[in-house]
Amino acid sequence: MKIKSLITLLISILFALRSFAQDTVQTQVATLTLPKGTQKLPEQQVKAYTKNHFKREHIVLPNDHTYAKDGMLITIREVVNSNVNKTLESLKREFEGVFKETGGTYNTSEIIMINNRRFYIFNYGRGDEGYWSFYSDFDKGKNFMGTIDYKLTNEKQAHDYMNTLLQRLRFRHYKN
Repeated sequence: MKIKSLITLLISILFALRSFAQDTVQTQVATLTLPKGTQKLPEQQVKAYTKNHFKREHIVLPNDHTYAKDGMLITIREVVNSNVNKTLESLKREFEGVFKETGGTYNTSEIIMINNRRFYIFNYGRGDEGYWSFYSDFDKGKNFMGTIDYKLTNEKQAHDYMNTLLQRLRFRHYKN
């Protein structure tokens, strides 16, 4: 009888610990531990979440890891580019060129350094919604990227969340 109670107690403890665990995104390029309270959204829930929170539809790609936190939609993915000579500088020029051609405006388009890693960050708004994107430096045509969709009233929170993600990224192909 004591063994049965002990097993039940251990199983309960394991489930409790798992519920407090933080979600981790792992790709061939990097590992990222997400902040507490970030909820994974299965593909079928992404459409409903975006319909309830945002004006534009969110398209889920096969290798997307999609999450929600405090009204934000967070998408993380590994990108494989056939152009192994791709750089953050060329990516920056591409984004700025698209916005210039379409008459759009952006708030931020810069290459930054965090934990000795280079990232391209891009921010723009449309109506009452904003979008942050970040891209890690390329390594043999691969990089790690993410987007955060948010309401403009949560702009500071979205920016802080992005910075937290960038601080927590641990790359496999780089020295940490």
